[in-house]
Amino acid sequence: MASPWADRLRRLALACLCLFVCAGAHAQSQPFAPSCPWPGVAAKPVQADGSLANEVSSLATALQDRSETAQALAALAAAVPPRLADAIAAEPDGNTEYLARLVIALIAAGRDASAQVNLILDA
Repeated sequence: MASPWADRLRRLALACLCLFVCAGAHAQSQPFAPSCPWPGVAAKPVQADGSLANEVSSLATALQDRSETAQALAALAAAVPPRLADAIAAEPDGNTEYLARLVIALIAAGRDASAQVNLILDA
């Protein structure tokens, strides 16, 4: 059973992530998307190839950016764009961290992640 502090820390981390996603999208002057409850957090930053518009300026890897964006969109009750989910699923690196990120992001996108779960369990 998780401690109350762990639950509070998890909620704080999610709130911070949402704040950064909202602030970044607002700074880029993205229009409101009807599928998203907050203006600026929309699928529009997702490019045609599934990459994110600000991905190149991030210190995080592409998969970190993409998976955390998918998680944030799902947490905000917004749909994860299919091309973003496709880009996440196409990640070729099979290290444990990336597999875990794939599982979380694919589940958030409503996709089957059983193959990645089995790879983690077999490791």
